[in-house]
Amino acid sequence: MSTAKKNRELTEVELDRVAQQFRVLGESMRLKILQLICVEPLTVGEIVTATGATQSNISKHLSLL
Repeated sequence: MSTAKKNRELTEVELDRVAQQFRVLGESMRLKILQLICVEPLTVGEIVTATGATQSNISKHLSLL
């Protein structure tokens, strides 16, 4: 028995959702944050220290992620 799933076209709503997720990743600071937290869990304060950004800026990016 095959475990492969059938391919199907995404709906307009699904395409919009995927596009939005890629737009979120289009900001270099967000990629930097993701890179940091993939190594180990960090608090907002630790991310601020590691990036040199402000706490409000990091919080904004985290809320979008």
